[in-house]
Amino acid sequence: MKTLRLYFLASASILCMYFVASCDKGNDPEPELVVEPPAVGAVYFLNSGNYGGNNTTLDFVRIMGDGDNPAVVHGLFFAQNQRKLGDTGNDMIACGSKLYIAVSGSKTVEVVAPDGTSLKQIAFDGDPRSFASDGGKVYVTLYNGFVARIDTATLTVDGTTAVGRNPEQIAIARNRLYVTNSGGLDYASATGYDRTVSVVDIPAFKETKRIDVAVNPVGIVADGEGDVYVASMGNYGDVPAVLQRIDGDDRVTVVEGVPAGELAFAGDRLYILSVRYDSAGKSVYTFVSFDTKQERVLSDHFVEPGSEPPSPYKISVDPQTETLFISSSNYSDNGDFYAYDLQGKRTNRWEAGLNPVKAVVIHERK
Repeated sequence: MKTLRLYFLASASILCMYFVASCDKGNDPEPELVVEPPAVGAVYFLNSGNYGGNNTTLDFVRIMGDGDNPAVVHGLFFAQNQRKLGDTGNDMIACGSKLYIAVSGSKTVEVVAPDGTSLKQIAFDGDPRSFASDGGKVYVTLYNGFVARIDTATLTVDGTTAVGRNPEQIAIARNRLYVTNSGGLDYASATGYDRTVSVVDIPAFKETKRIDVAVNPVGIVADGEGDVYVASMGNYGDVPAVLQRIDGDDRVTVVEGVPAGELAFAGDRLYILSVRYDSAGKSVYTFVSFDTKQERVLSDHFVEPGSEPPSPYKISVDPQTETLFISSSNYSDNGDFYAYDLQGKRTNRWEAGLNPVKAVVIHERK
């Protein structure tokens, strides 16, 4: 089983010293100098910061061998570009050796090299939310009701298509994009939340239909069989959250006994980080793993007992190393990323920035 405890193959002469200015908990770090990351194996952490705070940050840490716990280099983007990344980083994806970062509040997608250098900043009319990639293209949802297509060779937007209201996440299955339309901006209006998933034909890059699902769909992932799982979050009141499956014929069924929440998929398993509130208003977190082939719950608490992150926030996965990342955030101090193997054994922990939302691994620079 591969994990993030991979051996760093570069010679010691390549491993440069990093100078990182110290910062207080919760502050936006502004290091004076960062030498470029190593050629092989780095984990990048996106920290969203506070909404309206213009304090999104990008960190990274080298992947090391057993027993090593290298320090996180904080504020990589600022150090390399001498400007801030922007307001409210929402998602990040690696495509080839480039990082694509959706900075929602700033209405930009930042394309970043492995050393943290900005290659291009792409501006949009709507707020970029989430990514998927396929065939040399990166797809990004825009909160004003569109999906944009970015060509990874030219770093230009070569197409847009309309979808539903306030699209959130995006998944790829059967040569189609599946996009959750939350209608989140209408939550307090008579219109209310949306309850559809847009289907976009990839070759034509055009919406072909909308599938009715439960209220307020947000999370979405595709499994290895071409099924799509949708986490609809309800109205955070009397309409409960629900997890649903869209099969190859676009039929929708409820996944009984499995909570909705933050979703990640790897190794024929769906991993769900879910939160509910007990009668005293206390947060109760569950960590459910679900076998998508056998369609059964594998564990209702997949993390090793005693290794749970405090205040778990977001979950992401690196399929190549079969590593789960669960972030921790109390919304006021710098958070942490915890690494687990697919059996739920914790393999590492790193301090991140304020409100860490995504961990992405670049395995080799090109």
